[in-house]
Amino acid sequence: MVVRDFGQISTGETAHLYTVKNGNAEVSVTDFGATLVNFIYTSKDGKKTDIVLGYDDVKGYEDGDKFFGATVGRSANRIGNASFKLNGKEYKLTENDGTNNLHSGPCGYEKRIWDYIESAENSITFGLKSADMDQGYPGNACITVQYTLTADAALVIRYTAVSDKDTVMNLTNHSYFNLNGEGSGSILSHKIKISAEHFTPVDKRLIPSGELRSVAGTKFDLREFTKISDNFDLSDEQMNLTGGFDHNFALDHSISFDNDSNMLLAPCAEVTNDVLKLSVYTDLPGIQFYSGNFIGNVKGKAGKEYNSQDGLCLESQYYPDSINKAADFDAFEAPILKAGKVYTTKTVYKVSEV
Repeated sequence: MVVRDFGQISTGETAHLYTVKNGNAEVSVTDFGATLVNFIYTSKDGKKTDIVLGYDDVKGYEDGDKFFGATVGRSANRIGNASFKLNGKEYKLTENDGTNNLHSGPCGYEKRIWDYIESAENSITFGLKSADMDQGYPGNACITVQYTLTADAALVIRYTAVSDKDTVMNLTNHSYFNLNGEGSGSILSHKIKISAEHFTPVDKRLIPSGELRSVAGTKFDLREFTKISDNFDLSDEQMNLTGGFDHNFALDHSISFDNDSNMLLAPCAEVTNDVLKLSVYTDLPGIQFYSGNFIGNVKGKAGKEYNSQDGLCLESQYYPDSINKAADFDAFEAPILKAGKVYTTKTVYKVSEV
């Protein structure tokens, strides 16, 4: 493992960048936001491809608002009306997406320097203490994120958390992937496959209605490899609301690996450019496919310009707004972490050659 300074944030604190190499892949993560900065795959012909969008130093991550590579928490995605009830008490969150709360608000975990906990040859663990009522959520929470790079180019992200009060916990990673390499242009030519027979349509506020809608006969039927541009249709009512794909898919198999043996089973999502393939595995019930609709004009690594649809996200999660929907809709599982219990989940992003 190689460690170097990654620059200073506005408080004067120094961020660090940790690089792990294993087999034909290497990843770099920073303690600022427990963020994935680089994911470089070396093909058999020797070509190196960095498949995640990002910045050259910590200033880009501190100033940016696109969540490149970020660990998002305490609750990822949207919570309607920026409020929820837990144990009969209403909690109010910051409105930062119309009347919604998005990714827990402007002071999220992605804007903080996490503690270095430990490292091994191919892994590193960061920790964060999140105080009672931090971001509006109850409970003093201790959170860890561990990145492990395996010899077969699988990046394993393990999350754990414990709280002294019942709380909401729904952590995710918000990396934007481009298998042609970051800064290479649009991902609309990529092909995608998501093992989901249903998705959760949204209303005009971009909050799930509670319906679990069949993908059959819709642009959201991605059960077989589909060129993204073939189904990217802004005349579709749902995509018109979100500027493209930005929807939760209800995964057909929420367990995509054997936790006892750590063997990868069937991926819940796959993306390919016919040269490389990204396979995603998770034990969570949903995955948000976001086609990078609002990247806009961003200066990324080495001054490269990133524009909308230049990266895609596959964010493992409990369904958006499930803290509010679970009481009325059986398909929505509330992401409630009970006091003293341990939250644990795992998501894997594996790169291979086609």
